[in-house]
Amino acid sequence: LNTDLPEAVQQRAWIDGQLADQVDGHTFICLHLPLYLFDGSEQGFGHYDVIDEPDRTWLLNLIENSNVDTVFSGHVHFAFAGRIGRADYRILPSPSFVRPGFSHLFSSIAPPEHGRDDSPKLGFTLIRTVGARTALHTIRTQGAETVDGRTRLLTRTSAALPNSPIGVTLRGPISPAGKVPVAYPSVIEQPVRNDYPLLSCLEIGVRHIRIPLEEALDPARRIELLRSKGVFVTAYHLFRTTDEVNAAATALTGRCDAIEVQCAARDVAAFDTVYDMDLPMTFCPVTPGVVVAGRQHPRTRIGWNMEADAVSWPRGRNLCRVASGDSFRDWRNSSAATSGHADFAIDLACVSDENNARRVAEGILALATISGARVFIDPLTDFDRTLDVTRGLIDTRCTPRPAMPVVRTLGTILFSGKEHWSVTSYEPVSIESEKRRLIFGDEVPGAETYYGLISGTVCASAGELYDELVLAEVPV
Repeated sequence: LNTDLPEAVQQRAWIDGQLADQVDGHTFICLHLPLYLFDGSEQGFGHYDVIDEPDRTWLLNLIENSNVDTVFSGHVHFAFAGRIGRADYRILPSPSFVRPGFSHLFSSIAPPEHGRDDSPKLGFTLIRTVGARTALHTIRTQGAETVDGRTRLLTRTSAALPNSPIGVTLRGPISPAGKVPVAYPSVIEQPVRNDYPLLSCLEIGVRHIRIPLEEALDPARRIELLRSKGVFVTAYHLFRTTDEVNAAATALTGRCDAIEVQCAARDVAAFDTVYDMDLPMTFCPVTPGVVVAGRQHPRTRIGWNMEADAVSWPRGRNLCRVASGDSFRDWRNSSAATSGHADFAIDLACVSDENNARRVAEGILALATISGARVFIDPLTDFDRTLDVTRGLIDTRCTPRPAMPVVRTLGTILFSGKEHWSVTSYEPVSIESEKRRLIFGDEVPGAETYYGLISGTVCASAGELYDELVLAEVPV
């Protein structure tokens, strides 16, 4: 590339000929160097990590005008994602080490070895073609030097889970932008995005996300990548007037799939005129001054509480807040569960990772039995703000906490088909469909399959899983 060697001419002719042929199946382009990290206009001169001009533009034009499914590259030992025309663009991480300079993307101290030993990011990507669709599965190895002999559950991607009600809540950018400082081997600043939150959503296989309105209006359109992978995007915002809602709905048309209208709880009646929009809507009251047990100062509640009367709710969907002290049993039996159009936001708390993992599992199992409901885990990423510390599905280095593989594993177990689930017990949590019963427990009579929800493994015996959260499957 970017030479006048005879081999460069031969290479151009070869790839032109390859892409001109009409073939059945999928066409992938695999490069070592990325075409770019941030966008196609970034400087290549002095940049160690990208293909320079003029061959970058030649390749970009070639891809945009060809039937290419996905462009893969490596080199940077870090993960990035994007789109080139109709093609997906994925820069894949390494199974061996992480490039230290990219630690500047995270709002936390660098991992060990100055960022190289960020072992949770190490692994490989399994690429599967399923009909017209390409499925990318992230297989994390944690840098292990020996093979884990347990059977791993191959979880489904978002596009393969059309019946899943599972979602996550983002409280900030889907891909925060930053710059890698001038440092060897580059001699310029490198503009980059932290795509790990976005890629975490795809890895989990979530079907829904809630994001701030500003992110949905981002001209970079990062959410379009999520939507192209089967993720239903709802933009939320606190509105003062109905005119603001109507303006936002107009701006969001074609950019996202729904709008969540938040307003002061005292003004709920004043927003009754906003329900005739073409854009699907979720309604969410915001109530300040709510006393929370164990907190010195009151908090603001975003969403309906358990005592709300569903009969008086506005039309459309409504967001219910399942606070950290709320009981899933109470929520399951509340008026919200009978409304048929409720979204449940499950608050995570600053407790042990194992407790959060169990809470997420119990919440998904219980609330998945509510017809028409959606379940949002809140938040995706840790935050520490104004005396509140919350552990998300990923930490500030975008490393999965134990709750993340629980969500990923349960999505595939529960929603790969069109089963209808009902609660049979809360202690231990047990749900069943017309085909099977799922029960928390290490040894369950009649169980033929055991799932390790944190390890993402599956076995015929619970003792072989070595997992702190085991779900047993019993045929009905």
